[in-house]
Amino acid sequence: MSLAAAAATPAPWKPNRAVTLVVPYTPGGGTDSVARAVSKQLSVIWGQPVVIENLPGADGLIGTRKVIDAKPDGTTLLMQVPAIVLTRYTPGLKGVDPVSQLQPITAVAQASNAVVISGKLPAKSLAEFVEYCRRPGQRCSVATTDNQSRIMSRQFVSEEKLDSTVIVNYRGTAAIVTDMIANNVDMAFTGIAAALPHHKTGALRFIATTGG
Repeated sequence: MSLAAAAATPAPWKPNRAVTLVVPYTPGGGTDSVARAVSKQLSVIWGQPVVIENLPGADGLIGTRKVIDAKPDGTTLLMQVPAIVLTRYTPGLKGVDPVSQLQPITAVAQASNAVVISGKLPAKSLAEFVEYCRRPGQRCSVATTDNQSRIMSRQFVSEEKLDSTVIVNYRGTAAIVTDMIANNVDMAFTGIAAALPHHKTGALRFIATTGG
């Protein structure tokens, strides 16, 4: 690179005040954990506070809408999950497409989901869980947090012909973990990070993953 070209290269952008990183899900879940790790690094790089703001609800649309409506100066950022691309296909949202109103920046993490069940259930594998839910009179439940997990749950229930299984939508992973430990809900497709400590204690049980 020539000296003239080097001199013409703009300096990396930095905010001149505190930055808000919106997480459209409840604290304690996988997205929230990633956002908090990222915010610490950005604070060091930028020399400015990066504050997490959790705004759960409406499948992540409440927090997402705040970022869409914010002043486009780079000081209001959004930490979202891939399920955001499915929003426009969600019944009841009338074709709302937040992706068209946002500028993607980068992917910060990749992780498989885990199929998790309550540690109080007798099943030790996915096949055993299916058989458990097929018992006469048995009514199982599957917890979801976003469009992606809801699609996986509906596909699972349909393919396994678990007609009496109830799909329950939550505002975040932390609430699912709490209810699974209490045996209020039986199964979830959820992030590994939030459930792993409870799997190690036996309160929850991993029976499959969506990755390798």
